[in-house]
Amino acid sequence: MLSTLQLLGTLLVGGLWVILLKSPADAYLTKGDLTVKADAIRWLGIDQGTITWGNLSVISAGLISLGTIFLTMLMVTGLSVPGTMDHWPGYFPAILILALVL
Repeated sequence: MLSTLQLLGTLLVGGLWVILLKSPADAYLTKGDLTVKADAIRWLGIDQGTITWGNLSVISAGLISLGTIFLTMLMVTGLSVPGTMDHWPGYFPAILILALVL
């Protein structure tokens, strides 16, 4: 829970940001047009104009949620990474395949 001091500090910085930039739109505090096609995102393999920002946000939210669920399940079940390097060669093919696919 936010303390009063944190809340006041956040409001102060946010207010100054809007005042200095003259409008909420300039301070990125307004919703954009999610139907606009995204620019190229090379490291994700997305070409320019192939996906909208709305679709990209839904896909990103889903992947982040799946990653969070996966890591939570690993922590709850008590699975862990082996402590010695002797086990790593056995995991190398899976690591390589995941690196190439993702």
